[in-house]
Amino acid sequence: EMFLMPILLLAELYLGSYVLPIQHPTAPQALRSWRTAPARIASELGPSPRDAACRTLSLSPTTWDPGDLAELQTIYGPYLDDWAMRDLVNATKAKEVVAPNLGMIVDLPSLDGFGGGVLPTARFVKAMGLFLPPDTIVADGRLREQLSQVPDPQLLSLYHVCYLITGKNFDVWHDHVYYDLAFGAWLTADAPSIQLDQMPLFPISGVGVVSYVGPEAAHLPKGTPVAEVKLAFVNGQQVTFPLRVGMETAVGEDEARPADQNGLPAVRWPYHQPGQDTIATLDVPPDGMPQALGDRRLAWVEIRLVQQDVRLFVRGMAVYDRASGAHATPVVTRSAWRRIHSGDVKVYRNDGVLPRAWAVQRVKRVANLDEAVAWMTSPAFDPQREAVIESTFSVPENLASAQVTVQAHTPESVTLRYASEGEALLVLADAWHPGWEAELDPEGSAQWLEVFPVDIFLRGVVVPPGHHTLVFRYRPTSFRWGIWLSVMTLVGLAGLWLWR
Repeated sequence: EMFLMPILLLAELYLGSYVLPIQHPTAPQALRSWRTAPARIASELGPSPRDAACRTLSLSPTTWDPGDLAELQTIYGPYLDDWAMRDLVNATKAKEVVAPNLGMIVDLPSLDGFGGGVLPTARFVKAMGLFLPPDTIVADGRLREQLSQVPDPQLLSLYHVCYLITGKNFDVWHDHVYYDLAFGAWLTADAPSIQLDQMPLFPISGVGVVSYVGPEAAHLPKGTPVAEVKLAFVNGQQVTFPLRVGMETAVGEDEARPADQNGLPAVRWPYHQPGQDTIATLDVPPDGMPQALGDRRLAWVEIRLVQQDVRLFVRGMAVYDRASGAHATPVVTRSAWRRIHSGDVKVYRNDGVLPRAWAVQRVKRVANLDEAVAWMTSPAFDPQREAVIESTFSVPENLASAQVTVQAHTPESVTLRYASEGEALLVLADAWHPGWEAELDPEGSAQWLEVFPVDIFLRGVVVPPGHHTLVFRYRPTSFRWGIWLSVMTLVGLAGLWLWR
């Protein structure tokens, strides 16, 4: 029995691990090769290491076939069995969307785990309540599998997210024209219009609009105009189309959808639901089209409500030319997102991201982190000018503005240079944790300053006026205690050995 038990134990462990990837090796390219989406982001961020680079958020599922699936099967099919080939394809898709923790391999910081780390802090998990309903939050810091909509752009800018990866699963093709449905914008009485100016360079013959109106428009007779679409050409000529209930737009059923922080129905995937949206193709009539081919290029498109008691959700838009078959799909959003890549997945860049470090002019004091989440998801929150802090931390009432630049950034040290005419509160869009210290002018009359959490888990520090250098260093007490205990243990073991 003494020999049989270890043999049975090893057999059980082997059989239990049989389903793990380590028991079914596949081609090394499953880990080592790059994919187009992360490569596009890395090309903009620059060479590694990218410690101070802005972060990436992936929203893409992996329920699609890679565009080069046939090539993968041709190259690796003769050498891999079905299991290994399936693992290779799954790994290829995971790399394309930079699934959780893969950002650490290609050195792309992510919002998942705040940097792509394996162990997110408790404060980061609490901050996930800014993006997710409480019952969907997971303790390991993963957002990708739980998110079903593009988060609030100003929160993404606050946490220094400037790249977004989304899939094409819920985009649509209609009449040989592609519509990007990743974003979308509500038109309401408070925000009755949206203007899109990222137009293609080719001449156009019409536009397509994907939209629906709220259920409050159900009483309107069919054919009632609720909005108008205005096309402005580069020569100054303009053409206007109506969006009419039951014709160019549909009445949506959004009563059951949860509301977002502005009280509007949250836009959740799948984006395209048959019977929910209407895709209106608006061909410009010949007598309204500019005669010169070059003048048929669009300068901008504006969509505006004409019925103030209804809401219209513009889900997507496309411009096309019937003669050449050319088409393009501008990003429908009021935020500064720009699509920079479209392949198996899409990559968007946030041109309105906040800097890595900045100064705020006021603070919002809260009693606990739940109050912080509630305030930061309200329309009144302005992250560029305001910091949310817990009442246990002391911050002056009158704060001065400051010019801040990041001079050096590593995982355990950050150097800032700032200029301010008064006391200022600097915010660094990196994770706060006990053990972070701040030293003012370390090369001169060094002074230690308190580092405390702001905006739930970012680093904040109150600094004096003037031109100064501020250095953040990670020096946790637990690490120093660990060194002393290790030294004492080694000394004790050495003494015991000599005594023997």
